[in-house]
Amino acid sequence: MIDVLSLLNELGSRSKWLILYTLYREAGLTGRKIAKKSGLSWAPIKRALDQLKEMQLIEGESGNNRNFFYLNQRHFLYPALKAFFKEMEQLPTYLFKEMANEIDVQRGVLLGLKVAPTYLVLIVQEESPELHQRLKDFLEKKGLEPLSYKLVPAAEFKRNPRLQELPGPILGILSVKD
Repeated sequence: MIDVLSLLNELGSRSKWLILYTLYREAGLTGRKIAKKSGLSWAPIKRALDQLKEMQLIEGESGNNRNFFYLNQRHFLYPALKAFFKEMEQLPTYLFKEMANEIDVQRGVLLGLKVAPTYLVLIVQEESPELHQRLKDFLEKKGLEPLSYKLVPAAEFKRNPRLQELPGPILGILSVKD
C-alpha cells in the first residue's frame, strides 16, 4: 500500500493538503468556497487546484459559470486517501481526551478543541503564559511539538465565524462565563 503521509509530503504545500481534506469532508465545492473553508486566500488555492487537477487527484465539473471540485474516486490513491482521512477523524477525540488529563478541563482552562487541517485551535477561558507552557509540554511529551496551535478565548471563538467554519469537528464545552 502507498504511504499516504509520504504522498502528502510530496504534495509539497499546505494548500493541496487543505483542498484534499476539505473535498473529502464536503465534495462539490467551488474554489472560492474551498478557500473560505480552509482559511486561505484565493491565489494559493487556485494554484493548488490546478496542480491537483494535473495530478488527477481531483476533478472539476462546470455548471452555472462555476467549477465544482471533487476527489477523483477513480485515482489509484483514492482508497488510501479515504482511509487516511477517515482515521484522521478520530484524532480530535483522542487529542481532547489526552489534553483533558493534562490541561485542566474541570477548572475551565480548556473549554474546547477544534482540529483544523493544519493546526489546533484550543478554546480556552483566557490565555496565559502558563497555559502556553503546559500546552508546549504536552505536545512535546506526545511527540507532537511540530504541530501548530492557536489559543483562542471562547468569547472570541464565538464571535469569529471564520474559525468556526474551518473544516474539522469541535470537541468540548463552549459555555463562557459572562
